[in-house]
Amino acid sequence: MLKKIQSLLDLKVYRFMTLTLAGMVLSLLVDMLVFKKFGAGTIADLYVLINTIPLILEGIIREGTRTALVPVFAECRSQKGGDRQISAVINLSVLAGFIVMIVLWSSTGPLAQALATEQMRHEHYELLESCLGLLLLIIPLGIVGAVLAAMLVLCGENGALAQRNIIPPLFAMAVIASQGDVTIAGVTKGTVAGYGAYILFLVYKIRGKNFAYAVDVLPDRQLLDKLLGAVTWTVLSMAIGQGGRLLERLVLTRLGVGLLAKYYMAFRIVAAIQTLVGHSFAVVGINRLVRENTVAMLLRNVKAGFVLAAAATLVIEVFAKEIIVLLFGGEGMSPVAINEVTTILRILGVGLVCQCLIPILELPFYTDKKTWLVTINALLMFVLKLLLLLALARMLMAEGVAIAATVAAIAGCVLPAMYIYRLKNRKNDG
Repeated sequence: MLKKIQSLLDLKVYRFMTLTLAGMVLSLLVDMLVFKKFGAGTIADLYVLINTIPLILEGIIREGTRTALVPVFAECRSQKGGDRQISAVINLSVLAGFIVMIVLWSSTGPLAQALATEQMRHEHYELLESCLGLLLLIIPLGIVGAVLAAMLVLCGENGALAQRNIIPPLFAMAVIASQGDVTIAGVTKGTVAGYGAYILFLVYKIRGKNFAYAVDVLPDRQLLDKLLGAVTWTVLSMAIGQGGRLLERLVLTRLGVGLLAKYYMAFRIVAAIQTLVGHSFAVVGINRLVRENTVAMLLRNVKAGFVLAAAATLVIEVFAKEIIVLLFGGEGMSPVAINEVTTILRILGVGLVCQCLIPILELPFYTDKKTWLVTINALLMFVLKLLLLLALARMLMAEGVAIAATVAAIAGCVLPAMYIYRLKNRKNDG
């Protein structure tokens, strides 16, 4: 079985997955320490809540722009003065990041009020507001990082992107070690410092790529139109998709104390595997698809992703309880809470294969410059999830939210799979 999987893996995918796995382990370790100490209560809910908005917005920017920018940057570098055009995009991202930072800092208070539950307002509001204010810095850093990352993907430096999953939790672990204790404030400070270090790392890697950076240029109208055409639909699709995730968490905070933390523990495991498999093949595959545009290569990645995700699903369904006890079991987690998280994990595990395949299956939408199809697919998933949440959340609580997420993920594979099927037939006819 192992040899079969290895035969399907591109060497670059294997390297990227190895680095991503290291980051997932570190990130999970931070979450483990938090949940082992605080269990599934108000503080744990607060921890998930303060990370939700910053990480969702950063994810929208990162995933919505990076993949879409690779074909644009490839076109720029094929032309005379291409480095100046890419420099203009980098400079624009820095300017946009600075403006966004000012806007976000001024809105931290109202945002904290909107997110906080009644119990958080009475007991932990100061902690929530201060940590949320720090974590919002991730968003402007993410704007700059997405542009730098797209440049590195074009240069074949996919491994550098995986450091985004390694450096922030590494800094958080360093803060925990220096304090000798797990605190929400300490983890927050370490995470934000790690994101800053990641941006510096990207800058360092780009300097060695024969790239002539120009500080005195901004995009002209033609380049702006090209950028907007490339990223508008993908950012919108990511916003819709992540909006569904935000909706899940807001619903859970209103249903009861601890439900958000329990759902997040299970979700964290599934999301780690989705990032490890789907994200790895998508990041490496986009550059090859831009250059080769072969359906055979795409189907090879789909097959490899399916095998890996199916193996992970089998492990989850068989050993779900043991995984939860190992990762999150502690003084703060009661046997009842362990069983609830186990059920949620098994439900989410049903849709894991589809969660992993969606970013791989959607790659032709980017290379064929039909990114509006990504938005259509995200919208269909969001509407389905919303309808299922309305029908199931109050009746089945966190399990209902997990069912909604799973069914939406399965439905999300249908449109891109149909597109690839038609693409394959068109290639064969040609």
